[in-house]
Amino acid sequence: MPRKASNNPRQIRIKSCGCKPCTAKFRPGEEFTRKTCTGPWQARYRDPSGTQRAKTFSGENANKKAVAFLDSVRDKVRTGSFVDLDRGQITIDDWHAKWRPTRRIAANTDETAASVWSNHVQPHFGTWPLVSIGNLDVEEWIAKLTLKVGTATIEKAYQMLDGMMTAALRDRRIAHNPCDGVKLPKAQPKHPDDLMPPTYDQLAEIRGEFSGHFHAFLVVAEETGLRWGEMVGLRRCWVNFDDDSIQVRETNAGAIEYRMG
Repeated sequence: MPRKASNNPRQIRIKSCGCKPCTAKFRPGEEFTRKTCTGPWQARYRDPSGTQRAKTFSGENANKKAVAFLDSVRDKVRTGSFVDLDRGQITIDDWHAKWRPTRRIAANTDETAASVWSNHVQPHFGTWPLVSIGNLDVEEWIAKLTLKVGTATIEKAYQMLDGMMTAALRDRRIAHNPCDGVKLPKAQPKHPDDLMPPTYDQLAEIRGEFSGHFHAFLVVAEETGLRWGEMVGLRRCWVNFDDDSIQVRETNAGAIEYRMG
């Protein structure tokens, strides 16, 4: 392990100071005009990767501030709680490009996520650095979304931003997740009549608006409750006419069997 520097933190010499060291450096041969130096203090440290970094403090008690900062950083590096805010300067656009490939989701879910990103998250936060986003910024973004889209879309957009920020927090790029504590708007309760499924007479009227070519498709959807993505992705090999069953395999939830009849 390298020996710890004895001049850390150190005072930086500046031209405007008239102390003896600053005068000797910038105005050799001249007489110094003050005893104490007014230059800032620089604290040098190494992050967990071993890269040397520095932070400068000026003003009153700059030396004490530099020492306290140095002690704090060394303790965080030792305990593994160090956060590199310089790495948090990456924009949301660039962070999304790094974060997206790490998600393990189905193709149809990825298409939905791409739409949420391009329509709601990227237009607002795309150029923002990670460390610049605060809790109030997220609250204001949610408030704007409530004027344009429904609660389901707002929830998806929020979940995406929250997921990106959680990953950045785990990657030691930000000190806290600005999405924590943000309350989402609640969906308006539906009238009981709106929650009732259509009757067979109503379903027959719906089928009457389509050509007979689509009737079998509609009947399967009515009787099984399959979602649109499950219906259009259904393959003949998973339809069993012997026991009147359909298996849906191409979903995140795994194999789900719907009984007909």
